[in-house]
Amino acid sequence: MRWGRVVLVSAAVMGSAAALQQALTVRDRRRYPPPGLLVDVDGHPMHLQVRGPDSGGPVVVLEAGMGSFSPNWHWVQEELAPTIRSVAYDRAGLGWGRRSRRPRDAQTIAVELRDALREAGIEPPYVLA
Repeated sequence: MRWGRVVLVSAAVMGSAAALQQALTVRDRRRYPPPGLLVDVDGHPMHLQVRGPDSGGPVVVLEAGMGSFSPNWHWVQEELAPTIRSVAYDRAGLGWGRRSRRPRDAQTIAVELRDALREAGIEPPYVLA
């Protein structure tokens, strides 16, 4: 009998925590809208922060590593913006990007980036940094 109560209380606490997390996530999405473009890639939005003139030269695509996201490149984009077009983006599931149903492997991530750039009308050549 005692273990039954422990399980019941634990389930109630975890359910309440999950509901609170969901409510706070919805609140944060309203409070902090994406500063850049949201483009649809395979049924999920991806966020691109595009800065600088379209000079016809290569576009610098800024890859945030180690589970990071586009704002980490803010100061770099500030410095590049007067002369070079740059794109910082959020991988699916990070920052303002929504989760994808597809696997999180290098090939899928590269294809999603290519598709996001195409959807946003950002033409090659690209320099990946």
